[in-house]
Amino acid sequence: MALPIINRQVREFDTLIGVPVTSSSNWSRVCQVSPCGHKTLFCGVVGPSGALGHLKVTQALSVGGTHVDLVIDSGLDAAIDAVPYCVPSGAYLTAASGVFQFVIDSDAIEIGIWAKKASSDTTLRISGSIL
Repeated sequence: MALPIINRQVREFDTLIGVPVTSSSNWSRVCQVSPCGHKTLFCGVVGPSGALGHLKVTQALSVGGTHVDLVIDSGLDAAIDAVPYCVPSGAYLTAASGVFQFVIDSDAIEIGIWAKKASSDTTLRISGSIL
């Protein structure tokens, strides 16, 4: 399944469907956005069939470039410049049918959102805005 790669001119993005998260050991790429160095708000909705076990944000300095980890799991809760806002605390452990929001403030050209399931297969829908 092709994932949407959205550029800065769009300003708003949505995966439109819940992207499957079917592994507790391998990362599933859920969303990739090209905010070109702008702050970006991400809103996640976890599917009704299972919870998230892990969540990470990666960044690349060019479109199609190599992604490196920016924050993983509890790093979303840390008071760091790259994540000025995250609700609820522990977004990486969001329960089935739960929601979360966070802002990423990075000079990255591309940002990726990745997830692992807790136990049951689930889905994760990501939407948001380039601020």
